[in-house]
Amino acid sequence: MVDGLRNILWELQLLLQLLLAIRSGRCDSPPVNPCIQIDPTVCHGKPVIRGTRVMVATILGVLGAGDTIETLLEDYPNLTREDVSAALEFASRLSEYQVSAYEAVA
Repeated sequence: MVDGLRNILWELQLLLQLLLAIRSGRCDSPPVNPCIQIDPTVCHGKPVIRGTRVMVATILGVLGAGDTIETLLEDYPNLTREDVSAALEFASRLSEYQVSAYEAVA
């Protein structure tokens, strides 16, 4: 339970930093492809393929485990090759995202 709460707090902190960076202009664009949906009412706000409940993490996990894209598409017939590419792009851009340190104004 405690580890789950830590993970949620960590993800919320990262999301808040991303939103603040976007709002302040320190980030050109969010690392989100139009195929990716982040909605707090869908899968607890985890990134999913738009219009589905298939999480980006699921796609990455399947591919990371060694399955092919063809196998993934057979197992998830509602996904397209474009959806898989969007998930990979999302992960790639998110792994490159950096938050610039800034001083708080009192």
